[in-house]
Amino acid sequence: MLPIIPLLWVALGQATAVPQVAKPPVPPHVDLLAPGVRPEFSSLVYKLESLASNGQFDDAANLVPLLPHLQMQMGWDESNVPEGSRSAFRGARDRAIAEWQSKVHGLRIQVVDHSKDIQLSFEKTLATPPGQILPAGAAFFFSEEPTDPRLETVIGLTRGEKLTPSTETDVYNEIAHAIGAYLGLATSDFSGGVMSRSDMPSANQSQVTVEEGFAARGNLAISAELANVVSTKTKVAAGKPSIFLSPRAFDAGTVFQGQPAHIAIQITNNGDSPLVFESRGECGCVHIGQSDLVPPGQTIMLRGFVDTREAVGDFQKNVLLLSNDPETPSLSVPVSVEIKPVFTVESKADYAVTTDDSGQARYGADLKFAPHAPTFRVTDVDLTGPKGVVTVKPVKDASGSLSGYHFEATVAHIPPRARFMSEIEVATSNPDFNVVRIQTMVQNGLVCTPTELYVNQNNTTAGDYEIELLRPGRAFKILATTVTLPHFLVKTEPIAGAGYKILLHYDGHLGGGPILGVLAIKTDVPKQPNMEVRISGSLQ
Repeated sequence: MLPIIPLLWVALGQATAVPQVAKPPVPPHVDLLAPGVRPEFSSLVYKLESLASNGQFDDAANLVPLLPHLQMQMGWDESNVPEGSRSAFRGARDRAIAEWQSKVHGLRIQVVDHSKDIQLSFEKTLATPPGQILPAGAAFFFSEEPTDPRLETVIGLTRGEKLTPSTETDVYNEIAHAIGAYLGLATSDFSGGVMSRSDMPSANQSQVTVEEGFAARGNLAISAELANVVSTKTKVAAGKPSIFLSPRAFDAGTVFQGQPAHIAIQITNNGDSPLVFESRGECGCVHIGQSDLVPPGQTIMLRGFVDTREAVGDFQKNVLLLSNDPETPSLSVPVSVEIKPVFTVESKADYAVTTDDSGQARYGADLKFAPHAPTFRVTDVDLTGPKGVVTVKPVKDASGSLSGYHFEATVAHIPPRARFMSEIEVATSNPDFNVVRIQTMVQNGLVCTPTELYVNQNNTTAGDYEIELLRPGRAFKILATTVTLPHFLVKTEPIAGAGYKILLHYDGHLGGGPILGVLAIKTDVPKQPNMEVRISGSLQ
């Protein structure tokens, strides 16, 4: 009963109460559906609520068996499964059942030949769904016909682009997913649980997450409540939430890297029942996780931000929303933001820095702040890789403002004929960029890449291979090249300021079998007059 407030009126200096008028009782509500339930389940729930609110209990009683229940049956048809796979597939089925029974107290799934709850069968290859490029790994069919199973699941015996035979892991995952679907859970875009599935071969056996178990128990409780409403012929209030988002795509504008890009999305409930939703970002850099309830006719603001520390340029991700709106249980809002770099780093070497006659490699590097970007201080600098020293000097623009830093590195003790990564490690006062790393390759003398060439191809097909002989910044000449293998031809092309590209061409006229040879290179460098590249492999 709603509370009754007596109306008072005053006559002749006395207050007299107007007689109370009783109001009809408000019908009770069935518990709210959780966000992201399967459309087939939410549609059935709202249909039953509507029938119960109108007193159509006989019609509602015909639909109650379609609701998920704790004591359920699973029909099992393995007639199309190869004899050698049947035992493994039964084991996968039993593990999937045990996994769900361990997460939902009181759930019992009995395996029979034919069931009105879940019916499982197998086909060699399933059709490719519209808009997809791969055949389905499994197909799920819901029905409200009294003669059909509530959920019929057909699992493909092959899957993926190469139609790989389905394994017991694939079968386990599809059956676990089917049980969750029967219990009213929607397919999830997020990996980690049984409601996230793929038509590709499975690498791992999924487990029922805490959230999936909680959602399934909630759906079973609502189903039991509705069954009781129908059996006791209790009228309930009917209604549906209806979600409306504004904007449908959010432009967060332009920010510098490290600054948060703020998100604000209006969520309105245009329905006549409370809207429950939860939100999450497509990736870890979109922070917007929030759950809330929106009463009918009201609007709330969903707020979040994009963490821009690890991204530069045009950024586009989605905010994903799950709700109890039966028409649109899942929605995505594209979020875009232009992220401008706070700074750029430039090394003075295109390929690598070569040691001079003293055996040291010297190079410079610059850190430049973008115009109007926030600046920071360099608090420390170090050189990692081959031993050496590095110095730093602030750089100012014409107005005297800090515009960046210049670094000079000197690297020593580099082994001959070798190339290493030298890294200037810059510590800064900005917590978003507390360490900036500037990498440069350094080398001592001529360096050949690769040092060994592996050939593996058809013996009747021509093929080309490429080797680089480099000493950046110190010119040299290749005087001659020879190869010990017949039907292999060699030519060289200069690389400006760096060295040579050596092209090895196989003409496709050798017999099959293993090959072993040497590419010999003669140079004008006194300390490295002869270089060799071993060639090995096989022609098939």
